[in-house]
Amino acid sequence: MTEHDVSHKAETTAVVFDPIHTAQIDFLLADANGDPRALIEYDKDIPGEKPDYTLPSYNIVGEFGQRAGVPAFAVIYTPDYLWYTVTPLNPLAQAWCPTSQRFAEEAYYTQFLK
Repeated sequence: MTEHDVSHKAETTAVVFDPIHTAQIDFLLADANGDPRALIEYDKDIPGEKPDYTLPSYNIVGEFGQRAGVPAFAVIYTPDYLWYTVTPLNPLAQAWCPTSQRFAEEAYYTQFLK
């Protein structure tokens, strides 16, 4: 399995148990010292559908990041893995990246977040 396969293996899941919400955090981006840099919620782009950033999976990751002092982002990738759209999910992320940014390769968006 290649690094590319591993990075795209995780699927986002959110399960709601009233009133408890759970979400899978897809990635924790850390620097060379192991210090957390960003939380990433990763989702595949569904052609014709716009991501709903009000869903619990996005809200939980954004809130968790805020409480932990870490920017949280949604990263939506195209099915061919050629385009990645990075969207801030909390105020810490908005300070870093006020609006969604689109990148042509995974390496470019991860470099942007460093």
